[in-house]
Amino acid sequence: MKAGDPWQIWEMPFAGGEPRRVSSGSDDNVRPFYLPDDRVVYARRTRGRFVIETVDLAGGKPLPLTYGPADFLPADVLRDGRILFEAAYPIGAEALPEIYTVYSDGSGVESYRCDHGSTRHSAKQTMSGDVVFVSGHSLARFISARAQEMHISAPAGEYAGEVVETAEGDWLMPWRTNASGRFQLILWTPGSTTLRLAMKEQDADIVQPALVTERTIPNRHPSGLHDWPNANLLCLKAYTSKFAFAAGSIHSVRIYTRDGEGAPRLLGTAPVERDGSFFVQVPSEQPLQIELLDNAGKTLQREAGFFWMRRGEQRGCVGCHAGPETSPENAVPMVLLKSTTPADMTGSPAANASGGH
Repeated sequence: MKAGDPWQIWEMPFAGGEPRRVSSGSDDNVRPFYLPDDRVVYARRTRGRFVIETVDLAGGKPLPLTYGPADFLPADVLRDGRILFEAAYPIGAEALPEIYTVYSDGSGVESYRCDHGSTRHSAKQTMSGDVVFVSGHSLARFISARAQEMHISAPAGEYAGEVVETAEGDWLMPWRTNASGRFQLILWTPGSTTLRLAMKEQDADIVQPALVTERTIPNRHPSGLHDWPNANLLCLKAYTSKFAFAAGSIHSVRIYTRDGEGAPRLLGTAPVERDGSFFVQVPSEQPLQIELLDNAGKTLQREAGFFWMRRGEQRGCVGCHAGPETSPENAVPMVLLKSTTPADMTGSPAANASGGH
């Protein structure tokens, strides 16, 4: 290996022995994490951006999991099998980093929480099940009972990088006093007012600690993808949103993708029913963006970023940017009472262009 060689992923027994190369090719491969069934997830740099892929440890063809115009970097694998990753919010806008999840087959991508605003990165799941991360220069957490991040009252200073939880319940993490200092590793007992030095160097930053311990295998996610070329999206009620839409104001929905130059390209328009429901078929494995229109064809709200759907994915959402913690109403959406065939939004000439109501 030489300084100019691309970064590759290797596996080495802790007790010693010959290392085994996991990744291949001429691209940089970084941020590896183990998955069930002897697989690994990592980020590969291609065409100037990082995409997340999975591959068998024994080798084979990698499976891309991300399909948007952004850099995607895995941060952890949750116990439920989802992959925690970082990307800009909105995706494609190259703005602040945000925390997202995706299943190990590339389906079900969503932001972990919808209270966007501050820089969030370096997320790790702790033994309690909480997700701890850096928010700005401080620490915060997501807990299952709250829809917003919760600030962690830790000693003053700048925090960066992943939190590593020890068997005793202490947190090992990079910390420095201010922007002019060097990062050192500190131990902190959550709730205490003092930090304990674990390691420092005079002229170097120490980051990305890892504990050498037996790893916990996360749950295997059984894929629900079908052998279809496209994907189906069912929105139960577009009015369920952090945006205030007047009753009856949403008339239709447009779906966009991006062309080869990165400009938005309209795929089609479909009706939105009186209850706010719509059911569309969209192309898979490419950036998608939703726009809601009134009965005059004016934009009520348009996504600033993009999402994607995998080949054969069937996805239902409670509303438009409603938040993953929102529960649906116990009612059959009007769009399915009319037809169980989705409106064609794949960009074909026969795409549905009618309005709702």
